Amino acid sequence: MTTKSQYADLLAELNTINKQNKLAIYVPSQQKYIDFTPLTVHHQKKIITTAISDTLNVSTFHLLINSIINECCTEKQKLYLIDRDAIMIGLRGYMLGYKTTGKNSAGKDVDLDFEDHCNNFKNIKLPSELLSTTTVEYDGIAIEIESPTLDIDTAVSKKVSPVINKMMKDDNINDTIGESIIYELTKYIKSISISGTTMRFKHSEVIKLAKVIESLPLKISKMIMNEIENTSGHIGKFTTIESESGNITIPVDARFFNGE
Repeated sequence: MTTKSQYADLLAELNTINKQNKLAIYVPSQQKYIDFTPLTVHHQKKIITTAISDTLNVSTFHLLINSIINECCTEKQKLYLIDRDAIMIGLRGYMLGYKTTGKNSAGKDVDLDFEDHCNNFKNIKLPSELLSTTTVEYDGIAIEIESPTLDIDTAVSKKVSPVINKMMKDDNINDTIGESIIYELTKYIKSISISGTTMRFKHSEVIKLAKVIESLPLKISKMIMNEIENTSGHIGKFTTIESESGNITIPVDARFFNGE
């Protein structure tokens, strides 16, 4: 008969094995490989459950992924939003293999082997200024923009997720999309200066910050969006594979972590 003590001992042994089993995963912002512990069945279950139950609230999914990355990373490093997909693709490849179902430019499913692409991450160079602070100016308003860290993304998502959930329960789908765009903008803003007065963003106060963003001239909002699109383009280098028939995207979603 198995005792509670034996179960506890078994769990402790499994945790020790997982901590000792290090995987070298490429981290784009650091331009090097960093040791991570492997994904577990518990991680897989949480990813699939969250992705399916919160299909319209990506903040909840991102919170979970950020948490898993921080849990599995064995080194204290400042990790960025641009690292998230590359890290999760690397971890998934190690644990479930490199075959998956991608999406072609027409949105159709395509069988895909991404091992060579994953091994090539180290050759994808990011511009040095990508992680530097950029300033956009318009009509006396100066806004400092920088690529968000996972910590900033987590701080914003923690506040935003319940707000989005409430809006979805109230069937405000259109408002949900608009609010999500505003909240995404806040992640990238470091400070706003107007007429010599500077306010540095505290991202845990994202709901208040969103009101400030909503009052910005549309012109400067577009300038911020251009910077975000530039960052997204570099993220896409890690989730997109070029082929003779066109680009194929690796969807980092529930199906991906279900081994499909």
